[in-house]
Amino acid sequence: MTRDEWLAIAHAAGVVSAVIAAIGVLLLMAAGLRRIGLAKTGRSEPDGSRDHELGQSGWD
Repeated sequence: MTRDEWLAIAHAAGVVSAVIAAIGVLLLMAAGLRRIGLAKTGRSEPDGSRDHELGQSGWD
């Protein structure tokens, strides 16, 4: 393989790595925003039940 081909492969690998890193950062930001949103509403579970209310719904 020529030097130019190796440079193209290295560039493609760098692009793939950057895209994966960007997706990871976005996922971490989304998780943080979700946690902040749950904290502002006072909910600890996605269905709105709090820890002290678990088992009191009659659906368990």
